[in-house]
Amino acid sequence: MDISTGHRCEIDEITRTTAGNQENSEGIDMRVARMIAGLAAVITAVPRLSPETAGSAAAEESGTRRARGKSRARKAGAAVAAVASVAGMVFAAAPATAAEYPTSSFSISDGEGSYYYGTATWYNRSVGLTGTFKAVQCRRIYGRAFTGSTSLDFKSSSTWCNRTGQAPMGLDANVVGGADNIWVYMTDPYGNYIDGDTCYRNYSVCVDGLH
Repeated sequence: MDISTGHRCEIDEITRTTAGNQENSEGIDMRVARMIAGLAAVITAVPRLSPETAGSAAAEESGTRRARGKSRARKAGAAVAAVASVAGMVFAAAPATAAEYPTSSFSISDGEGSYYYGTATWYNRSVGLTGTFKAVQCRRIYGRAFTGSTSLDFKSSSTWCNRTGQAPMGLDANVVGGADNIWVYMTDPYGNYIDGDTCYRNYSVCVDGLH
């Protein structure tokens, strides 16, 4: 084979290779084109909301939230009403306090520094005495409850000597309407009367002396 024949063979091989490469390139381009067309079709098929539809959807969601808020508000209002109702029943059932009962103020002393100052509270079937007792030397205080002139109860403190403090005392009055008058008085340690007040249920201030 001469040189010219060899060159022609090489040229033919290069031509075939170039043609094959062009064919492969065209195949790749066709595949890419088909993929792009397919993606475009998918995108076109996805539904899109128009501005009007989007606005309607947002309004519907907002309305749903408002409805839920109103429902929660109604439930909270019902709970508050139930609590208020229970509280009203509790208050309605509460017993009368001491402030709702009549009271009378008493004040007795020996003129030498001893005294018993305080308040008598008139309950339905008892009388409560509360006050401050000061004893210079030795003193004793007493309480007696009556309905009319009938004695219902009688109490006394111990004998106090050179002492000051609170001295509550309770008098029973177990009759209909309770006691209507009481005595509060002071004696020396030997039981000798020093000073006293008579208190009446219907009067806020006790009167001097035992009546």
